[in-house]
Amino acid sequence: MGGKGYITAIVCDKGGYHSYDLTIMHYRPTLFPIIKNEGHQTTILIYFKDLPVIMNNEEVYEGPINSYFSGGGPNSIGCTKLIYKFNNFIELNDIPVKHNIKQITFTSGAAFSSTRIFEMNIDSNRRTFYCHKKYGEKPEIGKTIVDTSSFNRIIGMLNYLDFPSLNSQYSEGPVTDLPTANLTILYDNGLVKKISDYGDCGTYGLSALYDELFGLVDTQKWKKIHKWPFNKT
Repeated sequence: MGGKGYITAIVCDKGGYHSYDLTIMHYRPTLFPIIKNEGHQTTILIYFKDLPVIMNNEEVYEGPINSYFSGGGPNSIGCTKLIYKFNNFIELNDIPVKHNIKQITFTSGAAFSSTRIFEMNIDSNRRTFYCHKKYGEKPEIGKTIVDTSSFNRIIGMLNYLDFPSLNSQYSEGPVTDLPTANLTILYDNGLVKKISDYGDCGTYGLSALYDELFGLVDTQKWKKIHKWPFNKT
């Protein structure tokens, strides 16, 4: 379903259904979907039309912020192809590469409209720590061993997203009150990939990954601890 710049996808599975918001950049651009059956898989093509940003009382076409959008200007149309995978919609990757991921560090916050400061660290042995702090309160710190299914899904997701090729920086544009997500991934014998994502929606895949990481707080059994065991990022 789509209209006036918003798209909702509904997936039916095992007698139930789930809805997904496919509008990850809410201030622009307008978009429309096309569902396409390609052999053994169904994809959704999302088309984007660049919208103007008002600067100094003039309309300026900056071009799409993220690298997978094409062009820029009043007649520019971009497209990205999505597939339903890992319980979410992410960019299609026909040839994913498997990397040896040793550690994932994820932080989110803060913004003018958000008081949440969140940090999580996962290593290759599934040992996981998280810290959640709200303004004016003591931080909530916990540790656990993430269940194998969730861990494999996160690692599989990162590899499918081809994380080394993603931009090091993403931004949702001229708004100033959004949180920033930061990912640091250690992999393949000492390589490091860092991603800073203002708005938490650099790509569909990254947005889905953040949901997966945040979700661990509710799906895992945590033991409270009193001190964060890592240097603050």
